[in-house]
Amino acid sequence: MKILACDTSTKFLCLAVYDKGRVCGYRIEAHRRLSSLMAVSLERVVKAAGCTFTDFDYFACGIGPGSFTGMRIGLAAFKALAWSMRKPLVGVSSLDVIAQGAPVGEGRIIPVVDAKRGLVYCSVFLRRQGEIKRLRRYMLIRPDEVAALAKKTSVILGDGVAAYGSLFARTLPAVGLMEKDYWYPAPQHLITRARVQIAEGKASTAYRVEPLYLYPKECQIRTHHRK
Repeated sequence: MKILACDTSTKFLCLAVYDKGRVCGYRIEAHRRLSSLMAVSLERVVKAAGCTFTDFDYFACGIGPGSFTGMRIGLAAFKALAWSMRKPLVGVSSLDVIAQGAPVGEGRIIPVVDAKRGLVYCSVFLRRQGEIKRLRRYMLIRPDEVAALAKKTSVILGDGVAAYGSLFARTLPAVGLMEKDYWYPAPQHLITRARVQIAEGKASTAYRVEPLYLYPKECQIRTHHRK
């Protein structure tokens, strides 16, 4: 089985190729260069892995929550690939990918991503016997509300730690705050979550996979009619 995956929900362009147990990964800070980097980076990663685009059995893309513009760019590119190659597309929550990267151990994992405007994207996961299960829905909440989700065995990770680490440290003294190496989606964890969803039969089509927006009003297209 071969998988080509990407996540563009953060400031990083994260790309990964899975081929018979081997992961070829690439991650670069893209910021506003994402549009210009996307195509050339895809070509380089696929070539470096010794593949062509037609070789892949599945395409997988991070659907957020995260950067509105970033998600649109990544998902548009992968919808086009999946549609043109007539292959399944897997939409993977970026919070799931971040949670997958938590240090080995059992207990609650709370990915917290800075959503700006004094809010964070968040969910709660439980790792037990090596498997990760999501316990709560994907949420858009205030940083001070994270305390109600945590327990003593919890770890918090994501770039929300950079924005609100002092608040978490003050209100959750027993909770582990992970350093920045654990804040963003990584290629190997993106592939892990994609494989889990493929095994669960959650692969879909280019038409059905949509970004995970938690700011619904901000994502509506308004049409103005001339009189």
